[in-house]
Amino acid sequence: MIPKKHYTQFWDKKDSMTKHNKHSILIALINTTLFLLAINLLSNNLGMIIDNTAVLLLTTYLLLATIIFNIPAKKIILPILLILKKTEKKKHKKQHTASQTAIGTTIIIISFFILLTAKTQILQISTIPLLILGLNLLLHGIQIERKELHILLATTLTYTLVYTLTQTIPPIWHFTQYLSISSSIMVGIVINRPLLLGSSASGLWILIVFLIQCITIFYMTYEKKKPSWSYIIRFLSILFSLVILWMSYIALSTMPELGLKNIFINPHYILFIFLLIPSLIYLAKSIEESSLRETPHFMLNLQNIKPQTILRNMLTWTLILFFVSILLLTLFLPAEQEHNNSGKKILFYGENMLGTWDLPCYGKYGRESSGMFGLLPVYLNKSGYNVEIMVENKTMFLLKNQPEYENITRYVNITDYITLLECSEVKTDVLKDVDVFIVVNLNTSFSQTEKKAIIYFIEQGGSLLVMGDHTNVGGIQKPLNDLLQPFGIRYKFDSALPLHTQNRWIPCYHLPHNPVIYNIDSMDEIQISVGASLDTNWFVSPTIIGRYGFSDKGNPLNSEMAYLGDYEYNPGEHLGDIILAATAYHGKGRVLVFGDTSPFQNTAIPYSYPLIDNVFIWLTSQKTGTMKHIQNIISLSLLSIILILHIVSPRKNKTKKSPYPVLPLFSIILIVAMTTSTAINSVTTKNNVPELDDNIVYIDVSHGERFNLQFFTDDSLSGLMLNLMRNNYLPLLLRELSWNKISNANMLIFNAPTKSFTSTEIDLIKQYMEKGGIVILSAGYEDKYPLFPLLQNLQLDIQDIPLGPVPYVESNTEEFEDKPRFVDSWPIIYDEKNNAYRSFYNFTLSYWDQTYHLMVFVKHGKGGLLLISDSQFLLDKNIESIYDYWPGNIVFLKHILDELKQETGGS
Repeated sequence: MIPKKHYTQFWDKKDSMTKHNKHSILIALINTTLFLLAINLLSNNLGMIIDNTAVLLLTTYLLLATIIFNIPAKKIILPILLILKKTEKKKHKKQHTASQTAIGTTIIIISFFILLTAKTQILQISTIPLLILGLNLLLHGIQIERKELHILLATTLTYTLVYTLTQTIPPIWHFTQYLSISSSIMVGIVINRPLLLGSSASGLWILIVFLIQCITIFYMTYEKKKPSWSYIIRFLSILFSLVILWMSYIALSTMPELGLKNIFINPHYILFIFLLIPSLIYLAKSIEESSLRETPHFMLNLQNIKPQTILRNMLTWTLILFFVSILLLTLFLPAEQEHNNSGKKILFYGENMLGTWDLPCYGKYGRESSGMFGLLPVYLNKSGYNVEIMVENKTMFLLKNQPEYENITRYVNITDYITLLECSEVKTDVLKDVDVFIVVNLNTSFSQTEKKAIIYFIEQGGSLLVMGDHTNVGGIQKPLNDLLQPFGIRYKFDSALPLHTQNRWIPCYHLPHNPVIYNIDSMDEIQISVGASLDTNWFVSPTIIGRYGFSDKGNPLNSEMAYLGDYEYNPGEHLGDIILAATAYHGKGRVLVFGDTSPFQNTAIPYSYPLIDNVFIWLTSQKTGTMKHIQNIISLSLLSIILILHIVSPRKNKTKKSPYPVLPLFSIILIVAMTTSTAINSVTTKNNVPELDDNIVYIDVSHGERFNLQFFTDDSLSGLMLNLMRNNYLPLLLRELSWNKISNANMLIFNAPTKSFTSTEIDLIKQYMEKGGIVILSAGYEDKYPLFPLLQNLQLDIQDIPLGPVPYVESNTEEFEDKPRFVDSWPIIYDEKNNAYRSFYNFTLSYWDQTYHLMVFVKHGKGGLLLISDSQFLLDKNIESIYDYWPGNIVFLKHILDELKQETGGS
C-alpha cells in the first residue's frame, strides 16, 4: 500500500507538471499568433490600405511587444551578473549562458536595425527569422525553453523564401494569381455571383502562411519510426479545413446579403482569425503529443567542430549554395551602362498619337495650361540623352506645339533640346542608331513593314517604351495591342482604379523586386493616375502592381466621357493585384509598358523623375532576357539541390545532434545574402543616376515643409512649378539635401520648413550660395524657429507683428489683381544700411510712418537668399490653382526670377 504522504506528493508533482505544460502551450500559442500576425503585416497581406511607413511602425511595435512579453524582468540581469562572479564552480556553464544572452540580444538589435532601415520589402521580411533566432538565444541564456520558436523559425524562413521567389520570378507570381482567380471563380459559381479576385484580394497569402505553418509542424513533429495514420489524417484534415475556411471567407465577405460592398470593407484580419484557430489547435496538440524532430539548439558547439573537417561537411556546402542562390535571385547584375548618358539616343514617335508636346506658357493658366509631354524630352536632354522626335512635317508640328506670341511671352523652345526627324514611316534605317524607341497613345496602327522594323530593332538589342491610357480613349487600344502582341502584353478595356477612399494610389501600390522601381524612395514618385490595367503572359514581369485596386470595365456607350465606367467596383471585375506597368525581354532587347501616361506628363515630372531615371537606365542597359533567365535557373537549381541533399541525407544525420545549428545558420545566411544583394543593387543603380544641370530648381521636401504634395490643391506648389517651367526652369522635388544633388542646381526653394537645419546643412547652403546658387525661403513668424540658425547666420529675422493679407483685397479684387498679394505676412528685420541687402517688396503705413519689408534678398558670395515672410505666398491659392489664378503674383514672380538672375550674373 502506497503511503499517503508519497501519494499526495506524486499528485502534487503531476498537477504542477500539468500546469507548467498548460502555461507553456499558452505562451506557444500567443507567440505563434504574434509572429504570424507580424509577418502578415509586413507582407501587407491583411488588406490594410495605409502607407508603408505606418505598416512598418505597427509591425515594429508588435515585435517589440512580443520580445517584452517573452522575457521575465528578473531574469534579464542575472545571467550577465553570473559571468562576473569569480567562483570556479560551474564557471564554464555560466559563461556559456551569459554569452547566449548577449549574442541573442545583439541579434535582436541587429534585426530591428535592418527592419527599420531596409528599403526593400523582402529584406524587411527576412528579419523576422533572424529576430526569432535572437529571441530563442536570449531565452536559452536565461534557461527558458520555447519549443514553438523553433517551429516559427522554420515557418518564417520558408515563407520568406517562398515570398522572395514570387517577387523575383514572374511565372511563380502569375501562378499564385492563377490559383486565386481560379478559386474565386469556383466560389462565385457556387454562390451565383461572378468573382475575379487576385491573391491580395482573396487573402491567398494569409492562407499560404498558415499552410506553411502546419506543414512545418507536421514535418518537425512526425516520427517515421512509429508512424500513426491518425496523425497523418489529422494533418491532411487541417490542410483541407484551412482551404475550406479560406473559400468560405471569400463567399461570405462578397455576398450582397451581408451588406458588404466589397471584400475590403471587412479587412483580412477576419480571415487571419478564421485560419488561426485551427492552426493553433493543431500546434497545441502536436507539441503536447510529440517531441520536435530536430533538437532546437541554437549555438555552435565549438568543442565538437574541427577546422579541418569544415569544408568536408555537407552542411557547409549547403550553406554556400544557399547563399549563392539567394544572391543570384535578388541581385541586379550590373549592366554595361555608362555613368554619362551622352551618346544614348532616344527617338519619340510624334505622329498618330493622342496628346501634345506643349509646355506651360504665359497667357494660359490653370490645369489646362500645363501641357502634356513637352517636358519629358527636355528632362531627358538635361539628363544627357540625345533626343529626337519623329514627325511627318516639322512646320505643322511646331505650329501645333509652340505657343502664340504674347506681350510677356517667355516659353521653352522645344527645338533647343530636341531634334525633329522628318520621316513618314518607321524603318530599320531610322531605328539603326536608336537606343530607345518611344510610342505614346498610338491611335493608328503601324503597318506590317513598320512592325517588322520595330520587332527587328528590339531583337537586335534596342528598347521599346510604350505608354497608353484607359478605356480605348482616342481609339488607342487596338493599335497598341497590335504593336505589343509579340511581347505578350495587352491593354484592357478598363480603368485601373485604387480602392482608397480618396482615389489615391500611394497606399495601394505594390512594387516587386525589379530594377525599374528599385530606387523609388517614396510612393508619390510613381504618379500613376487613371490608366488601363495590363494583361500579360506568365513570362512578363509585373513592374508596378495595383495590389489594392480594381479593373473598372469601360462603357462602350459612354463616348462623351472617354468610355469610362462607373468608377465603382462591380462583381466580376478584376479585384486586387492588377498590373499597372510591366517589363519583358525579347531577343536581345527590352520592352516596358505603362498603362498610364501620367508619370511622364509635365506636371508629374517634378515628382516622378526618379522613376523616369530608372526607366531609361534600364532601357539603355545591355541586360538581356537570357541573362535574367540564367540567373533564375541557377538559383532554382541550387535550391533544388539543397532540398534533394536534405531529403536523401541519411536519417541518422537528421536526428543526431550536430555541432552546427542548421536552421539558425540558414536564417543568418538568408539575411547576409539579402543584405549583400541590397547593398550591391543600391550602389550599382545609384551610380547610374544621371547628373542634371542647366536651369534646375530643387524644391525641398526633406525638412517637413508645409505644403501638399498632391496636384492643384490650395496648399500645393503646382502653380509655382508651372511658373518656373514658363521661365525655362526645370523644377524637381528634393528628398535629400546633399551637395551631390544641389551642386549643379540654379535655385533651391524651401517653403515653411518644420524641421530645423543642422549646422552641416547650414554650411552646405552657404557653400551653395557662395558658388552662385539662389535660395528662396518662404516662412512666416510662426515657422521661423526651425530656420532661426540659418537666418541668424545671415543676420535676418522675422518680427512678431502679424500683418495678415497685404494688400487687403477682399472688398475689391479687380482693383488689385494686377498687383502682388500676400496671404499671411510678417515684417522682416535686416540691416537696411548694408548694401548686401535689398528689399524686393515693402509697403508703408502712413498713419505710423512705418515701412514694412516682406521680401528681402541678401547677397552671399556669388549667390544669395531671398526671404519671403509669408508661409503661404508660394501656394497655389495665392499664385495659380486649377480653376483660378492671381495675375499680379504671376507677373511678380516672373520679375523676381529676372531680378535674381541679374543679382547672380545669370543670363
